[in-house]
Amino acid sequence: MAGRSHTIAVGPVVGLRPTRHLATHLSDDDEPARVGNGSFQLRVITPEQARVVVDLIDGGKIGRLCLPDSKTILHGTYVMPRSAASAVRRSCSGPSHSTWCPGHTECMAQRIDRRRLLQLRLSNQLIEGEGLSEGHRSVADVVSRLLAMQAQDFGQALWAVGLRAPGAIRADVLSALSTGEVIRSWPMRGTLFFVLPSDLRWILALTAERTLASARRRHRELGLDESTLSHARDIALSTLEGQTEVGRKEFMAALEQAGIPTSNQRGYHIIWHLAHTGVVCWGPPYGTQQALVLLDEWVPAGCQPDRDQALREFAVRYFTGHGPASLNDFAWWAKLTLGDARTGLQLARDELTELVHEETSYWVASRSLEEPLPAETDAVHALPGFDEYLIGYQDRVHTLAPEHVPRVIPGKNGIFKPTMVSDARVTGTWRRAKGRADGRGGVTAAAEPFEEMTTEETEAFAHSAKAYEWFMSAGD
Repeated sequence: MAGRSHTIAVGPVVGLRPTRHLATHLSDDDEPARVGNGSFQLRVITPEQARVVVDLIDGGKIGRLCLPDSKTILHGTYVMPRSAASAVRRSCSGPSHSTWCPGHTECMAQRIDRRRLLQLRLSNQLIEGEGLSEGHRSVADVVSRLLAMQAQDFGQALWAVGLRAPGAIRADVLSALSTGEVIRSWPMRGTLFFVLPSDLRWILALTAERTLASARRRHRELGLDESTLSHARDIALSTLEGQTEVGRKEFMAALEQAGIPTSNQRGYHIIWHLAHTGVVCWGPPYGTQQALVLLDEWVPAGCQPDRDQALREFAVRYFTGHGPASLNDFAWWAKLTLGDARTGLQLARDELTELVHEETSYWVASRSLEEPLPAETDAVHALPGFDEYLIGYQDRVHTLAPEHVPRVIPGKNGIFKPTMVSDARVTGTWRRAKGRADGRGGVTAAAEPFEEMTTEETEAFAHSAKAYEWFMSAGD
């Protein structure tokens, strides 16, 4: 019968001077024990403390941890035998490690309020503040920072990138798609995203199998068996080879001509399947949308990480561009199993910091905590539909009050309207309207607030609307 799982934590105590450290710390784990009777977990926080543990292992004092090589201990949590507890306590409680902190594991994490949590998200999502190092922030920089940006609504997705790249206009984002700096495909959740070409394949390697499995029933209903999908693959290869670019309508015609019906969403699901299996992706602009291209021709494959490296990269990049976020947020967004999400988080612990709000752990890139938060502003942001600031999390209650959900997601049909964000919270929606404020035609953003706006809020949103107008119209 499994005993209680405890934690021996070695590392700095948030709130104490940097020279004081938590030496050893025993407490009930938050989750049910998954290790044998009498076992403990060891959490290593800094490289120096990792070396202490390595020395103990090499000296035979605590035996081998559950690692392929004790020399490669990284920050994280590892299962160890009960007999190791006293050795670690003795070795880590000397003068160089200072003091022992009694209590619970929560004292290892800094507690933050909702305001700071959302301020960090605004900064890390590049909506407020510098977010990146000083200098020009390119379209590719923005997409890389967030790892992937939801993009099923093509026009709204262009603005999602543009608002995060000061000075960028619509033509800049289209140019990045034309050159293949950024591509649009279905890396996860069966949904379209903007993503860097160097990231698409390793994400698909982690997510595609489960996503494809979830669609099998629907494919059977549509009569899309393996033979039909294999035939469609052959048609795609023959139609698109030689860096040929065709629109969706032309590709559907090629399928029909080959005897593959595309009605009743069959054509969409065929393209969806081909993208998930790494055959096609959306390439350069084509009319108001994009052309279909062969993935291997458009962006040739490079070296790919192994599974653990990919899970670690997934976690680091998600929490860098979306943090603070919870483990459940990460698992939902990436469509990973909770086990894989935990593994990724664990492997990434050396680059992440744990924060606690209302007894929930949130994770954020440690380096983002070293940067000053942007000064508080009276800005009222005009965020696009499906923006990562809202849709990038499973739990959106901190950002969107439950009573306003029907205004943003009417009928809970999965369609997210463009939102107004003030003081880090959704305060209304907006719609694209004809006619700029200067009377020169074009398009603008028309506010639909949840409550009547003050004069200051009206002026602040007008500023955001002008930024949207300029993004859409500059260069026309």
